[in-house]
Amino acid sequence: MSLVFRSLWEILVIAKQPGRDVILNCDECFVLLNYLADLTIETDSVEDIRAAIYKHLKHCPDCRQHHLQKLREIEDQWRRRQIPS
Repeated sequence: MSLVFRSLWEILVIAKQPGRDVILNCDECFVLLNYLADLTIETDSVEDIRAAIYKHLKHCPDCRQHHLQKLREIEDQWRRRQIPS
């Protein structure tokens, strides 16, 4: 198995292509989680990124154990922002 190192912009381009099946490695999942945390502060357009992260977490028990709680915290913050004051 060859290791492919993709930059954040490459991962985002792939994740944003309609109908594209995104397969992340553990490092890419971690990078997208950090990016998602930053995005939740600035924008509402995170669904494609969330889908790619959840797909990886579904198939990777190591990442699921380490990152699922963090993803839930990010989503809770995002939901709180969506509720009008």
